[in-house]
Amino acid sequence: MINSIYLINLIFPSYTKMIEQFIEESQKLIPISLKNNLQKKEFRLTILNKHGSEAFLNPDELKYPVYDLKGFHCGLCYAAYLRAKQNNENAISTKAKKLFSKYNCENDLNIHIGEGQVIDFLTFIELFEYQLNDLDFIEVI
Repeated sequence: MINSIYLINLIFPSYTKMIEQFIEESQKLIPISLKNNLQKKEFRLTILNKHGSEAFLNPDELKYPVYDLKGFHCGLCYAAYLRAKQNNENAISTKAKKLFSKYNCENDLNIHIGEGQVIDFLTFIELFEYQLNDLDFIEVI
C-alpha cells in the first residue's frame, strides 16, 4: 500500500524544519492505537520479547521501534529514520535506511511536490540532505 505526503507550496526555512514536517506527516502512517501503545514501556518490552533486538534500532534503550506486534512496520521505520536525522544520530538513520531496502519500503511512501510531481521518500531526502547545509531555505512547489 502506497502512502503519500503532500508538500505542495510549502516553504522550509531549514533542513531541520523540513524533517520536522516529515515527522509530523509520517505520524499519519502509524495507527493512533499503535502510537499510544508505543508510549508504554511494557508494550515496547512485549515487542522486544516477541521480535528480539531487531525490533528497535536502539534496543538497549528501547528507542526507535521499527516493529509492531505483527512484524516490521514501514511507517515506524520512516518515523525512526526521521527522528534519527533530526537528532543527528547517523548510525541509527543508516540502520533505518538499510531496512527500507531489506523490507522493500522504498516505494511505499510518495512525496507529492507539485501538481503531478511525485518522488519517493528516500530520493527526496537524499536530494536535499547534503545540499541544504549551504542554503537558507528550500521551497517546495
